[in-house]
Parts: sequence; structure tokens; C-alpha cells
Amino acid sequence: MSGMKLGRSFGLALAAMVALPARAMIPGAPSRNHLEQLRQAESENAIPTCFRRRGRRNWHQRRRRESVLSAIGDGRGKVLDYGCGYGDLTYAISRRNPVQGVDVDPVRVAFANREYAPVKFSVCHNSLPFADSSFDIVTSTVVIHFVEDHSHYLREAHRVLRPEGRLVITCQNQPVLWNWIRGLAGRPPVGTKLWVPEGRTIHRILEEHGFRIETESHFYDPPTDGCWSLRGVGLTLAKQVLSLLRVRTTCDYYTVVATAVDAGGKAPIFPKT
Repeated sequence: MSGMKLGRSFGLALAAMVALPARAMIPGAPSRNHLEQLRQAESENAIPTCFRRRGRRNWHQRRRRESVLSAIGDGRGKVLDYGCGYGDLTYAISRRNPVQGVDVDPVRVAFANREYAPVKFSVCHNSLPFADSSFDIVTSTVVIHFVEDHSHYLREAHRVLRPEGRLVITCQNQPVLWNWIRGLAGRPPVGTKLWVPEGRTIHRILEEHGFRIETESHFYDPPTDGCWSLRGVGLTLAKQVLSLLRVRTTCDYYTVVATAVDAGGKAPIFPKT
């Protein structure tokens, strides 16, 4: 059987799984129940163990950390973790670079300050509480999808970077493989309330905001993250094969390294999506 026929046969088999009754979700994205559990845990001040200093990181956290630290590489200088969450990744960066973390969630910031002292964390809302050209590197890890004003977010990142400073931005990819399988089953692409553009769109917008693209890497979520149903198992197996083949198009996340190359100022507003 030719490679094309084999691929289509496998795709049709996965497409058949779409019709199976199972909870719909975007592969690689947190489920609604998971988010609700996290919110409840936060309100009870019972932060999941994997976010604690001595906690065991899950596989996704490890791959995310490896991607960001690899992108920073041997880069020296002060780092801002823009959207630090619970601070676990900020802490990993602190073992190599001086770093500060900021986030809009005061609960997470308070936790990070307690758990990862003496690393400093602060709450920010509209604008960053730092002077121009304060940092050599800004990291943004799966944050831009959640902010209301993407253009302002990137302008602020550019503003606090020193000339030739670097932005390390990790983004969630579109569910390309899942949407392809749904298409074979005659179903529309899966919907999402998040702003998840194509990688080339992120590249273009970064360039419009005064950044020069340097490198890009990608990673897939680990096998266990998708095994929540029979169709999830099939999809996960397919993605692991694609991961081994280092296929970028169907990855779960990608990390772009971009250099601040101009004086910033006004930048085009993001398109409404």
C-alpha cells in the first residue's frame, strides 16, 4: 500500500472515532473541568503539587521548561517572565539568569512569592511597572492567547526590552490534525474562545511590532495527556509518530525567539478574530 493510501486509511480510522461519544476538547488545551478544578483549588489555597518548589513537574511542564530554557540558551542578562502564573517556570529560569515574574492574578503571584522566594513576583494589569529598556530577555509562555489586547501586550514587551533584547514567546498551535480528522468525518473545525492564530500570523505580527524573527522550535504534549478516550488514544498515537518525525505543522506548541530591532512606538492593532 502506498504511503498516501496508508495515511488516508489511518486518517479515516481516526475520523471514525470522532463519532464516538466522548467529551469534546481541543488537544493540548486544558479541559473545562480541569480549569474549574484549578479555580476551586486556588480559592481553597490548595495549589496543585506540581507547581510547588519541591513538587514533581508533570510531563507538559517539563517539555515547556525545556523549550523555553533551550530558547534562552546561553543568553545573559536580566529576564522578565511576562505572565508567570504560579512561578514554577520563573524559578527554573532563576537558576540561570536574574529574573522577575509578573501576572494579572494576585492569588498566583502571592503563591509564587511564598513558594519561590527570593525570586520577586508582582501583579500587573494594564501596563508593566518597569522603566523602558529594563530587561535583556522577556519570556511569554502560552499567555498571549488569554490577553484582551494583544497589541498592547507586545508593545509593553518591546518597551521594557533593551535594544537587541530578545522575546521568547511560546504559543499554542491550532489543532491541525484534529481538525483534519473532523473534516474527514464531515464535521467543522473545533471551536475555541481563545485567540489561536497560525504560526505565520504570529511571525507577521511580531515583525509589525518591531521584532525580527530569529529561530523557532516546537514540541508535542506527552502521550499520557491525550489518553482520555478511545479516539484520544488514536489521536495521541498519531501525534507521537509525527513528533518523532519532527513535523512542525501538527505540533501542540511552538516557541519563537525574536529580537527587538527598532525604537518601538506605535504598532498596528491586532486584527479582530
